[in-house]
Amino acid sequence: MKFDKQTLIIAALAIAGFAGGIGVNWYADRPRQQTGGQEIAGLLWPNPRSVTGVNLIDQDGKPFTDSNLQGQWSLVFFGFTRCPDVCPTTMSVLKDAFAQMQRDPTQPLPRVIFISVDPERDTPEILNSYVGFFDRSFVGLTGNMQNVTALTRSLGIVYMKVPLEGDDYTVDHSAAILLLDPQARIVGLLSPPHTSADIISSVRQIQHFVTTAR
Repeated sequence: MKFDKQTLIIAALAIAGFAGGIGVNWYADRPRQQTGGQEIAGLLWPNPRSVTGVNLIDQDGKPFTDSNLQGQWSLVFFGFTRCPDVCPTTMSVLKDAFAQMQRDPTQPLPRVIFISVDPERDTPEILNSYVGFFDRSFVGLTGNMQNVTALTRSLGIVYMKVPLEGDDYTVDHSAAILLLDPQARIVGLLSPPHTSADIISSVRQIQHFVTTAR
């Protein structure tokens, strides 16, 4: 995904203006911290932020709110189904990482959640086919533009519509993956470029740290 100069400027201003979001407070810090003499990539600590105000619809047309994030680890990625490069690549990496983590029943398995930043075109039916292509257990979420925008702003996720020829458009967006713990707190930020090995390593280290730090 290519970002022109104007897009980068607008995105930077958007991050800076996100009151109360992750933006300035968390993205300004490198998501790689020393804990007990061990460097953990992606760890956001201390004071992990709770995800609230979720009012979306899943790929089956069912409501998806804050309560649906409780009780299970989650890897959350924002994108759109017509994305030509970043999204299918990241979803493929998540598919591979998920498959490998499934083989270890001794560790908690995070579910994968894909949230569309193109809700005008990404209907539940389209999301059902899209996430199902990678893994039938993956969750796809969409909703009205107002609710999607409110959620992305609260989390410091940047996206913007970019006009193309005619009435067509694409969407530039953040490519980070958020790791949520079973209390729906953002405890990890996995920055691109993503590999399945890096995702697995970061998830397992963060899970161990968060669990033992309670």
